[in-house]
Amino acid sequence: MLNVGGWAWWIRSLLGVSRLRSPLWQRLSLIATPPLCLAALLVLLLTAAAPAVRASPFYIIWYEMLGGVWLCGSLHSFDYLGISPRGDAVERANRAAHRVAVCATVAVTLCFAGANIGDGPGPEAVIPCAVLSTASLFGAWALVGRLAPAWIDAVTIDRDVRAGNRLGALLIVLGLVFGYAVTGDWHSMEETLRDFAIRAWPGALLAVVAARWLSPRGAAQ
Repeated sequence: MLNVGGWAWWIRSLLGVSRLRSPLWQRLSLIATPPLCLAALLVLLLTAAAPAVRASPFYIIWYEMLGGVWLCGSLHSFDYLGISPRGDAVERANRAAHRVAVCATVAVTLCFAGANIGDGPGPEAVIPCAVLSTASLFGAWALVGRLAPAWIDAVTIDRDVRAGNRLGALLIVLGLVFGYAVTGDWHSMEETLRDFAIRAWPGALLAVVAARWLSPRGAAQ
């Protein structure tokens, strides 16, 4: 019910905006991106999840539904990171923010997908790994916003599509890095944290380098 209710609210909030404010294609693409991401997640669950998961339709449905809840909650978190899918991308018809929102949705999917690759005891392994990867993605995004606030302003205020493309591409790369960092078989939380630190540090470095060299402020310098 939480999954259905959350998505129903999301769809109503986007479709409820007047067509005079934004073209229909922007709203429909934001609505279509999560189902496409969940379709990709389903393919991954059927091919790369633990053998016990691949052999059980119940587990496939369970993790697919969990992925839906994960995506829905993450979409509502984007506002706190400086980019509002509804406010910026739809109400203000901001193409730059629209591209960031779409790319961020893909990045979250990559983080959650990585948590499902490998053998483990079940949700008690998947959920901590998904929390670890997604929190790292959001932390890196927040770090970029802190180090390069002009980048967020270029997207939300200046509507700079190139800045939106760069930020969106960065988020997808970070999603790949942090999603990869939680792949593999589960042994213990301590070993997972150790492996994550070894694999994920390039993501933090990338966020700092991107904030310095890819942001509008960095480019100007």
